[in-house]
Amino acid sequence: MLPAPMAESQSPVAPIVLTLLLCEKVIVDARTQQYSLIGLVSNVNASRFPVRSPNLCVYTEITGGHGVTPLTVRIVDVDEKRDPVVKLDLEVNLEDPLAVTQVVFGMPRLVFPELGDYRLQAISGGTRLLEKRLILREANASEILDEDEDDENDEEDEEEQEGGEEI
Repeated sequence: MLPAPMAESQSPVAPIVLTLLLCEKVIVDARTQQYSLIGLVSNVNASRFPVRSPNLCVYTEITGGHGVTPLTVRIVDVDEKRDPVVKLDLEVNLEDPLAVTQVVFGMPRLVFPELGDYRLQAISGGTRLLEKRLILREANASEILDEDEDDENDEEDEEEQEGGEEI
């Protein structure tokens, strides 16, 4: 499910975020509508900083809300001393408070200023609903995937995934 357009009325009930994952790619099977998450990201290795990430996606499962619900997803340093690396303000239409709604959205290429601990956070109505750790660490060149090689792998993946829609 993609985020809903702006609406006049919003849900007064804070939703429950069951899942919050950062990954390289999400594929939705055209026949079953099942989601496949490719390249889950919890660590980023870089030989120097600042570092620019590849394109990333956020996958989240939400329940317990009703109607149009504000959702902010952001990545911040652990001490929140700097501006967020990214902050996305969305509205999600939760039609049934008992249903689990899957929401996927792409993120721009991010620039992380330095190594250390970061947090991927989901916030609604000023309340932090879920937070996941993201570690950026210095690595040897042999541990880092070359961007040109990564682009070639993306082309191969697209050819293998016929019948599914990449988000």
